[in-house]
Amino acid sequence: MKPLTQDIRKRIFLSVGTSKTDHPFSGYQQQTTDASFQLVVPSWLGEHYLGWSVDWRELFGFSNTVPLSIREQGGHSLKSSVKHMLIADTRDCAWNPHSGYVSRLTQELAGLGGNVSFGKMEIQTEVFNEIYSELTTSFSFWGGLLKPFNCTSCISDRFFLGGPTTVRGFGMWGLGPRERDWSVGGEAYWAVGSHLYVPLPVMSWLTGQHLKGHGFVNAGNLISTDIKELKELGKLRLNPRLSIGSGLILRVGIATIELNYVWPIWYWKNDKLMSGFQVGVGLEML
Repeated sequence: MKPLTQDIRKRIFLSVGTSKTDHPFSGYQQQTTDASFQLVVPSWLGEHYLGWSVDWRELFGFSNTVPLSIREQGGHSLKSSVKHMLIADTRDCAWNPHSGYVSRLTQELAGLGGNVSFGKMEIQTEVFNEIYSELTTSFSFWGGLLKPFNCTSCISDRFFLGGPTTVRGFGMWGLGPRERDWSVGGEAYWAVGSHLYVPLPVMSWLTGQHLKGHGFVNAGNLISTDIKELKELGKLRLNPRLSIGSGLILRVGIATIELNYVWPIWYWKNDKLMSGFQVGVGLEML
């Protein structure tokens, strides 16, 4: 990272690296070698992240029962893409907000070289409001669209939904399109979450407001579609999922740890449910 000018808010990031990730809920592993360039520029809207990246990806290690639609994507692919991300953050406190909002809008265009071609957009936003002393509500909305310019989208680029960090009450990647009990992801989704955070007087004294109780409602949907026509997005209204729950939430730095008891209310026959106690750890929580 290097400042672009004397204004330290303007920065340049250069990175080269390799990583290996396991995707047990879709039955494959992925090796990625990437190089990226990113420019950060502040504005009255927020911080703009403008970048270009090249990712050489290999899918391998398929489980024996993985369907052909996932297996046939095995081997190597090269993605070259430009990306823009806008982050706006007006929260009064990043780890214990009482007011304000944080929004992230991401747009990616792949196909400037390589053999992967698509357009992708995703938005994540959360609004906070204190209704009484340390009694805070929040509302979150996430949504995304993926339009492949090739015949079909790559599973590495699709959206996945469900689990303790997104729509609680479902297994990890347990909501949406599935084949032979494996999650195959989708090209369009939405998810909402509403929370009521309450202080725990004794525990708050010990942990300094890092530990709170909360009750929540989550809802969402994920579909597979090539989005040839906008009316196909109407499928997102069909069979929405809904869950409710309550539990404890602990904020440790930029991470969040939750212990919840969750009840799935609306679900589809192929979904993987996780009724009862559920533990979640993440940097971004719906």
